[in-house]
Amino acid sequence: MRIINESFKKNDKTILLLGSSNIKDDNNPFTFDEREKYINILYENKSLIIDQIADFPSDEDWTIEINKILEQYINKDDELTFYGWDFENDYAIKVLKDYSNLLSFNNINFVELSRKDITIIHNNQTIEISSTKVRETIQNKDKGLLEKLVDERIMKELL
Repeated sequence: MRIINESFKKNDKTILLLGSSNIKDDNNPFTFDEREKYINILYENKSLIIDQIADFPSDEDWTIEINKILEQYINKDDELTFYGWDFENDYAIKVLKDYSNLLSFNNINFVELSRKDITIIHNNQTIEISSTKVRETIQNKDKGLLEKLVDERIMKELL
C-alpha cells in the first residue's frame, strides 16, 4: 500500500504489476485474481491498472515481458517511474535498473522508499510491516497480529 500511495501522490495513473502470478505456494498464498480483488477493494476510486507478470527463468526475459506489458498502457515518450523499496534489497527494482536498456521508454526514473519507518508494536515488539511478515502471520494463523498488519476491509475478506 505504501508504494501505491506514494505513486498516487505524484501520478494520476498507477500501473501495478503483480509478480509471480503463475505460482501459488507458501511464498505466494494468493492467486492473481485474489490479490487483484483485495487491492481493488482498497483503491476502488483510483486510476489503478493491475496486471500480472509471471516468473521467468532469466532476468532479461522478465524485463522484456514487463516492457511488453507497460507498452499496452503508456506511450514510449511518457515518463515512467518505478517505485520500490530500498534498492539494495528490492530484487525486482535492482533487475529493472540493471536491464533498463531493454526497456523501450525514453524517460525512466526510480524512486526508492524506506521500509524502516513502516512498523507496528505487537506484544511489546516492534515489527516491520512487509509482505513476508503478512504471509508468515497468515501461515501462523495469528489473527491478532494480522489485524494490525492489513486493512480492516481485507481482514473481512480473509476471515
